[in-house]
Amino acid sequence: MSFMRPLALNPLFGSIRSLTGVGPKLEKLYARLLDREAPRVVDLLFHMPSGVIDRRARPKLQDVRPGQVATISVTIDKHRPSPPHRSRAPYRIYNIGNNKPVNLMRYIEVLEECLGRKAVMQMLPMQPGDVQATMADVSNLERAVGFRPRTTVEEGVARFVAWYREFYGVDSRAAERVPQ
Repeated sequence: MSFMRPLALNPLFGSIRSLTGVGPKLEKLYARLLDREAPRVVDLLFHMPSGVIDRRARPKLQDVRPGQVATISVTIDKHRPSPPHRSRAPYRIYNIGNNKPVNLMRYIEVLEECLGRKAVMQMLPMQPGDVQATMADVSNLERAVGFRPRTTVEEGVARFVAWYREFYGVDSRAAERVPQ
């Protein structure tokens, strides 16, 4: 009897030696801890605390490019009140999106082109909560840091599809094998 699982899950069933920093010594310790001769990555999921965060590879803030998403962890030791002419928040949150509206059908066309297959659509009337048109207002971002997004929908979707395929190990020909 053979079992099938999505290709994206295969790394979970690999040896823990495939993990950065796990050598023969650590593998032996995990084998004893997990009571398993050849421990797998998936075995760790049931024994590691859910809040574990790998803090070894910390990129420098100076390496972040404009428009790149970054998560910054800070500790506030002391809080000063905001000046009277500013809002009460001592920080700013900016919307980083393209400030040009894109028709949904155009977005789907671009996605179809990048995936190499037609979307299966069921056209329905507007649903509660749907909005007629929306786009990002980046004026505050541009005023504060001088950055204005310039990525087109074609470029952005193509880059996303390429990233998704690489990250999840999806072969571009796999789309052809998926039943419609």
